[in-house]
Amino acid sequence: MKGWSFEKVNRISEITKRDILDLFKNGIDIPDLWETKTVTYNYFGRLEEIEFLKRLYDLKSIPSSDPRYPIAEADILQHTVNNDDYPFCWVFEDKRFQLNNGSDEISL
Repeated sequence: MKGWSFEKVNRISEITKRDILDLFKNGIDIPDLWETKTVTYNYFGRLEEIEFLKRLYDLKSIPSSDPRYPIAEADILQHTVNNDDYPFCWVFEDKRFQLNNGSDEISL
């Protein structure tokens, strides 16, 4: 429409993004008869973490955050598989993926 400007509006609030991260990090408490069970979900589902990320991102074109590696794929493989020293749900905090401060499209 002439004269109209449509902006991308972020409809997912910061609170909701935080709650999603909390769900993946800490799980959710579900009452089960006489006790409460904590149910956890991997953000990468049934895939291996690196395989899931490769479906969403071109990890070979994203720079590494570890100076020993040229690309994100090598860096992530080293730290999530070989060393297993990235914290659980690290991807939500990693600025390369913009999940904390990116658009709704990126978050989804």
